[in-house]
Amino acid sequence: VRFKADETPTTTEYNYGLSNPQGIAWTTTRGGGADGALVIADTDNHRVLILPLDGSPSTSVGTGARGSSDATPTFNFPYGVAVDGAGVIYVADNQNNSIRRIAADNTVTTFATGFNRPAAIAFGNGRLYVADTLNNAVVVMDLAGARLQTLSVPSNPRGLLWLGGNTGLLVSEPSTFLIRQVLGSTSRVFMGVSG
Repeated sequence: VRFKADETPTTTEYNYGLSNPQGIAWTTTRGGGADGALVIADTDNHRVLILPLDGSPSTSVGTGARGSSDATPTFNFPYGVAVDGAGVIYVADNQNNSIRRIAADNTVTTFATGFNRPAAIAFGNGRLYVADTLNNAVVVMDLAGARLQTLSVPSNPRGLLWLGGNTGLLVSEPSTFLIRQVLGSTSRVFMGVSG
């Protein structure tokens, strides 16, 4: 498989049987050469798909059954994915109310629990940012799993994008039609109509 501007995908090349994919990330630490690889939360198939863009074989993590097992990896509607600099994948496992960790050898562990329908996750500045959607919060964590900060977000955060610098973290709030900026411990409306 190759995603190139001058190529048209065919049904057989790109038919991975995705079902309601919710999250996607890109990394150069999971194969694919210079093209890197996509990491896809294949939500209704209860798996995470790692798809190198140089045509190398894809890897599916998760049996496809709903569950919360680490030993025989199962997920329960994985929504968001993020990849750190070492190639470790973090998954917002929505209906398990947890964050799962996929190591470089594709072993799965439960990284953190106690969320309420986490829908997105982002990595930046050595930290993880979790959209704790039904708790109306963004939780900031270190890579050891410690919660460093909980930022109140007015309404059901669903998407996260780490830009860093003077922008920090962008948070989508579909129910308020806003994109919110979180920088340090403060947040403000970045885009949309407020009030």
